[in-house]
Amino acid sequence: MEGNVRKILVYLTIFLTLAIIVVLGFMLKDVFTGSDVPQNPAEQAYVIAKAAVAKDPKNADGLFKLSKAEADLGRIGDAVQHIKRAIELSPSAPMLHYTLAQIYMDNGQENEAIEELKAELKVTEQKNELAWYDLGVILNKKKDYN
Repeated sequence: MEGNVRKILVYLTIFLTLAIIVVLGFMLKDVFTGSDVPQNPAEQAYVIAKAAVAKDPKNADGLFKLSKAEADLGRIGDAVQHIKRAIELSPSAPMLHYTLAQIYMDNGQENEAIEELKAELKVTEQKNELAWYDLGVILNKKKDYN
């Protein structure tokens, strides 16, 4: 009888050891393999905005949010394309031109940024202080004091 108990305990120990190894294998797989789960706030914003745009491609606000998320992730070409589409859909919405100007400024495209800042000021009837400030910074940097 003692031999039977010993056999059962040996088999049970082997089974539990294998079960632990399998569970550890699944855990390591989840840790070291890529997943579609967003890893940071920028990726989360991108996933949410992309879903909103997929649901309603003509939603200017969704395109605006998608563009901002793409710019944060360094996807500049996509960001510019989406914000230009948002401007087409809602040409009188404030902050669209300003955000496009910010993307241009971050990439050293000052002439394009100036044009977008002027467009923002036109849309907001000269009432966007951020656009005035950024325009002043760029023009001061270019030594255009007029």
